[in-house]
Amino acid sequence: MFLRDFCIQRPVFAIVINLFLLVGGFYAIFTLPVRNLPQFDIPVVVVTTTLPGGSAELIERSVTTPIEQAISQVDGIDYIASTSSANLSSIQMVFKGNVDPALAANDVRAKINQVQQQLPVNAQPPVVQQISIDSQPILYLSFRDPNRSALEITDLINRRIRPMLSLAPGVASLQISGERKYSLRVRLDRFRLANNNLTVDEVMQALRAQNVDLPGGEIIGDDRRISVLARTLLSRPAEFAELVVHSGGDSAAQPSLFGTGSQQGASYPIRLRDVADIEVAPESIDTGVRIDGAEAVAVGIVRQSDANPVDISRAVRNMLPQLRQVLPAGMSMEIPYDQATFIDASIREVFDTLIITIGLVVLVVLVTLVSLRSSFIALVAIPLSLGGGLAFLATAGYSLNVFTLLAFVLVIGLVVDDAIVEVENIQRHVDAGMDTLIAGFKGSREIGFAVIAMTLTLAAVYAPIGLLPGMIGSLFREFAFTLAMTLIFSGFVAMTLSSMLCSRMLRPQSDNWMTRGVDGFFRNLGAGYRRALTFSLGHRWLVALIAIGAVAWGFIALSKLPGELAPFEDQGYLLIMFTGPQDASPDYMNARAADIEQVLTTVPERQMVMSLTGIPTLYQGVVFMLLKPWEQRQRTAAQIQAGLEAGLAGVAGVRVAAINPDPLGGGGQYPIQFVLKSTLEYAQLDQAIQPFLAEIRQHPGLRAISTDLNLNTPVDNIEINRDQAADLGVQMQAIADVLGKLMGQQQINQFNWQGTLYPVMMELHTNEGTEETAQLEQVYLRTAAGDIAPLSSFATIHRDVGAASLSHFNQLRSATVSADLAPGQSLAATAKDIEAIAARTLPATVQTDWSGSVRQMSQASALMGLVFVLAFAFIYLTLAAQFESFRDPVIILSVAPLSIAGAGLALTFSGGTLNLYSGIGFITLIGLIAKHGILITEFTNQLREAGQAKQDALVEAATIRLRPILMTTAAMVLGALPLMLASGAGSVSRRDIGWVIGGGMLFGTLLSLFVIPTVYSWLSRKERPIIPPIPPNL
Repeated sequence: MFLRDFCIQRPVFAIVINLFLLVGGFYAIFTLPVRNLPQFDIPVVVVTTTLPGGSAELIERSVTTPIEQAISQVDGIDYIASTSSANLSSIQMVFKGNVDPALAANDVRAKINQVQQQLPVNAQPPVVQQISIDSQPILYLSFRDPNRSALEITDLINRRIRPMLSLAPGVASLQISGERKYSLRVRLDRFRLANNNLTVDEVMQALRAQNVDLPGGEIIGDDRRISVLARTLLSRPAEFAELVVHSGGDSAAQPSLFGTGSQQGASYPIRLRDVADIEVAPESIDTGVRIDGAEAVAVGIVRQSDANPVDISRAVRNMLPQLRQVLPAGMSMEIPYDQATFIDASIREVFDTLIITIGLVVLVVLVTLVSLRSSFIALVAIPLSLGGGLAFLATAGYSLNVFTLLAFVLVIGLVVDDAIVEVENIQRHVDAGMDTLIAGFKGSREIGFAVIAMTLTLAAVYAPIGLLPGMIGSLFREFAFTLAMTLIFSGFVAMTLSSMLCSRMLRPQSDNWMTRGVDGFFRNLGAGYRRALTFSLGHRWLVALIAIGAVAWGFIALSKLPGELAPFEDQGYLLIMFTGPQDASPDYMNARAADIEQVLTTVPERQMVMSLTGIPTLYQGVVFMLLKPWEQRQRTAAQIQAGLEAGLAGVAGVRVAAINPDPLGGGGQYPIQFVLKSTLEYAQLDQAIQPFLAEIRQHPGLRAISTDLNLNTPVDNIEINRDQAADLGVQMQAIADVLGKLMGQQQINQFNWQGTLYPVMMELHTNEGTEETAQLEQVYLRTAAGDIAPLSSFATIHRDVGAASLSHFNQLRSATVSADLAPGQSLAATAKDIEAIAARTLPATVQTDWSGSVRQMSQASALMGLVFVLAFAFIYLTLAAQFESFRDPVIILSVAPLSIAGAGLALTFSGGTLNLYSGIGFITLIGLIAKHGILITEFTNQLREAGQAKQDALVEAATIRLRPILMTTAAMVLGALPLMLASGAGSVSRRDIGWVIGGGMLFGTLLSLFVIPTVYSWLSRKERPIIPPIPPNL
């Protein structure tokens, strides 16, 4: 109370300390970064190991398994998921949110070093990378030119565009899709090799020996130094063609296998062109890009984990004129996807909501307080409290994002509450004829405890949210602390500035039509409320039954609401994901992308279509359909998605579904990721899960169902007759080496072109019309006798089926079932259905788990339950300490279930869901509705301490506090109205939280006016406890 009285006595001091809040906020608004969500990263470490020529089975048992066993001992792991495919092992370690990813990566490297000697000899060293789980490009730049090949476009990008984009602030890496890097292809002809009595290994050794890039040293004379340049590195295909792979004689001077005569004794050089075709060709054609049906190359920009997508987008767009200057004439550059577009639109919508909310709250205050002086005193709390909140954001290192702006929107109706309560109570004394200064002291002292209690109670609600670990804590920490600190600033403004202004500015209300109308309305309302309250206190069991029925009704509605992690938003684009056969070629995937693009031409809201094939795996692809701006279309992304169902179902040869992207990031993943894991062999696991897959495919809420365990990919099995191989003197190591070199797409060395080094690749020349198996049988190896023998002389090859990739989950063999939800389906309910089907169809040898959205939702649900418990505990303990009573907090919080029930009914009416946003709304309601109980309970206690009987004090206190309660409720509900009616970018989550706050406050307020007095009459002591004074001699 000292600070309040001091500020009334020292008005200049009160004004100055509050202006500091405004100055701090003004400075912060120009320096705060703007982003969509608070910065959060789920720590992820990826270990990749390359084994050229290795099959999925070989890599799974000899690379992936030993590495997993070693790194599983690292602390803080949530789960480990791995994929073993041809040539590559990829292990993803997802850590819990409180783990330092840099330290985790160091621990992983240390564990890998312990087992590296156990890996195959020709395996490359494992690469450990620390990434974000949302390490997807935030922006794509596409390049097209009808007069240039993809090879030329890719080379131009790497030489001119990549260096410039890499310098943009916040850019972590660039992903080039559809790239065609230059490479020199040496395609060995098995017949020409045999005709010249040469083997693959001998040609490879010659290439490596005669195409090198080594320093020549220097010559140092008496007075100068001359560098020696050895031009030993080849740079043109013609030079490679003339390269001598054998000088003649020895092994080359043997009878010709395919000639009619003998070459014995011949001594002539055998050149590379004699045994191979050489050409410049793409290093890889695995990925492809199409922009509106035309082939292109796309550059995806991946941000650093702490970088702001909006800043990166702005920097890249500012760089566009410079980029266009280095492009040749005829080449076009476009931005088919930019995450910042949605962020800017969403932030703009929230800003608009904030302005509308301020306007509505101002209107409520003007109408209810009538007086311009009173309204000014109450409303000045808005800019001062927001200024303090902005200053806090800057000090704490936070950002302006959807969550912090939502906190400001919600707090607008709250920051005026304390000032309204102050103004209304002091005005009551002024109207009674008391001197303004005396009324300021008396009124502020009467209400001071209640203001402090309300402020601390609301702040206590958010303390548990801010202390949550993991992704949920990271997402809502800024929201919780921003709202709590802004409320504390509003309480500070009420205690310091509002009381002082009231003592200087308030006057008895003038007698005009508006004053008479408003005062008459509240007087009549108060009289009717007094009669109704008196009746309810005489029929307390009736009030209790109505309250219990209302709570039951609301909680039944809550139990039937669909659940999800976060509501899907209209982000301005859709993803059409498709999966082909595991042996699908790039041409096949490109043709299916064209089929999907044809379906999308029927969508009038489309703006641009970008197709990526070979992403994220070789037999998968994704199509980005960029939609027109929100204000230029009638249908939402969800409605467009539903309208594509029939057209996409007609695309043959692939499983395809339109996906509304995850609002919390994570890239293009299906919402359902159900993991089936076991110690069984993969063939046994595949057989065991078939009944589950058969039933799950009949589920009406699922579509585009697929599994990553596919044992039907064509493979060639080579059965080696070891006795025959031993007779010929052919070692197993030699067989494996030759096959690995021909089939593993190995880089032999490099060639120089225009100052850049490109790979030299060696592979087997394939003949049209000849079976792949027959071509493989005709590969020749050197025998112990110096002759050459075809593989068919000691081995048989037969076509079989196997796996293109093999997965593990937490070190167990696994199959992940992916699916999309049908429109209108609940993620939580569908997940329960899947678990029930698994329980009755899977054997005991198969375990289940979740990854992706359902895993995050399960973790979030458990944490949100904990938050509710902690929020009640924090509020209860805070109130108990302030009221010096364990009973009064129970009275105050007795209305919280009613408010939550009302929010459940409002969500049901609005078609909302239970998610993170609505969950935060429910927690906020606990603090909001408690303010009503604080006002009634505190004033009743004061009247009882003044000598009134319990029931008389209850009726009097509730009637006097009716006006401020209704005024603050109106401010809060109307403040939530723009959220309830939100549209545009990011509107779904805003609507959910708005309906929770608006519906809960309305329902809870109406019932709290009767329930709180009723509970008080039951639970409060007959006599107020007296706090004994401190003895004067202590």
